[in-house]
Amino acid sequence: MSLDIAALGKLGADLQPDARAAWAPLQTLQKHIDGQLLRTWMPENADAEYRDLLRKSASPWLGFARDAIAQGCIVSGYTNTEIWERAWRANGMDGRQDVVTRDAVGFGRGFVAVLPGSATDSVVMRPMSALDTYAVYDDPWDDYPKYVLHRRRPRSGKQTFWQGEWMLVDAEGIYRFKGTPDTPVDMTFEEHGLAAAPVVGVSNTLDASPLSSIADKVPVYKRIVDGTFTLQMLQRYGAFPQKWMAGGDIDPELRASIDSLLHASGEAGRRRASARSRLLTSTRRCRRSTRTSSTSPRWCRCRRTTCSAPWST
Repeated sequence: MSLDIAALGKLGADLQPDARAAWAPLQTLQKHIDGQLLRTWMPENADAEYRDLLRKSASPWLGFARDAIAQGCIVSGYTNTEIWERAWRANGMDGRQDVVTRDAVGFGRGFVAVLPGSATDSVVMRPMSALDTYAVYDDPWDDYPKYVLHRRRPRSGKQTFWQGEWMLVDAEGIYRFKGTPDTPVDMTFEEHGLAAAPVVGVSNTLDASPLSSIADKVPVYKRIVDGTFTLQMLQRYGAFPQKWMAGGDIDPELRASIDSLLHASGEAGRRRASARSRLLTSTRRCRRSTRTSSTSPRWCRCRRTTCSAPWST
């Protein structure tokens, strides 16, 4: 028996909290796969150059890893040639299967809807993004879910999280509606004539809760980003002390915040920066004089290095 709009709203309200809890970690993982930086610490006075180096340190390495695994998982034929031609190839699944496989590898499970077509005995097969699909199983080992809640169109920036166009599938039929799952409007119902919800979950592992092949690689990815950023910082700023010690002129305002970028901020950072400034000043004072290169070595006032030039005043 199909649900009326009130019963559908009640079911949607029951599914919403669990759906949001299931989607949240997948959305975070997707950002890592895309090479985005999340909740990255940086000094309070970080300038645009520092931020640019940090942004350039991230790359979609996890996406490359996911695709490298998924590209070898391809359905290339059926033993039943009629199903192969009328269902699989007629729906372009030769190419669309890649969407499902990448979701399975990246998130642990991908979904495919197998719905009745408009023509007699026809089938419509469509991948369903794991970021927009929530399936409820009576038993984790069941072949088909009890309920499937799916966002039909990507959410626009002007909409709240739950507003949009939705589809709910159960053993009776397919409910399409607008609004939110707990407050559906413009509902339509279509019977599918099958004994179960016609949505197939493609699992990455055979665990009761399928595991992602990428999620446990996120710490490795973060270490790669840290290493890349450190290398870029050394390449960009490493020559400044050498130029200073060689007697090159540097604008006092140039990169005044470099110390705080590379070290702690706040009072501790200021104390360290002041100590380094005093050391550099005294060292610059006693740099080698080209006119008195024959002077014997002696300790300079900074007490940290020997110098063959007389103290300058």
